[in-house]
Amino acid sequence: MKIRYVKTAKVDHNMNYLYLMFRRPWQKATLSRYRRIVKKANQLENAITPLSEHDLEQSVRDLHALAQTMADIESLLPKALALGREVSHRVMGMRHYDVQLIGSLALYDGYIAEMDTGEGKTLMAPIAAFLHRLGHSDRCTHIVTANEYLAARDAKWMNPLCDALGMSVGLIVPQQGQL
Repeated sequence: MKIRYVKTAKVDHNMNYLYLMFRRPWQKATLSRYRRIVKKANQLENAITPLSEHDLEQSVRDLHALAQTMADIESLLPKALALGREVSHRVMGMRHYDVQLIGSLALYDGYIAEMDTGEGKTLMAPIAAFLHRLGHSDRCTHIVTANEYLAARDAKWMNPLCDALGMSVGLIVPQQGQL
């Protein structure tokens, strides 16, 4: 898997930044930070896996409530990833790989994560949206794709996961016209 990270603000100014790769020191430091967060999430897995459905739902609600009281949710990221992974496993029957969690962190931080076909972009995006929702409870989070078919398919497919993580799913397609 190849993940390329670019701050989205830079993309607005110069599309050439899309070709940056993890060769610069700050990029390597960012990747190391993501790996540390995912390692902590993996350590929390043993405590989260045995939770009942009710306790897991309550843990997600408690995390939302706790995040609203904090200015910076950095310390909550490992637990959020661990909860998101477990909810995904129970609701979708799919468990996120570490690299998908790293990609979710990159998206949450405002980077672009490039993944090849079949590497789990669809599964990665709801976790990034969940992290964003925790950090910005007063704002909506949007996941955008250029392909209408995939947008409709993924909105339907990921709706149960998003719902279990306390988010709603909406879909806008060009045929809807003006409201």
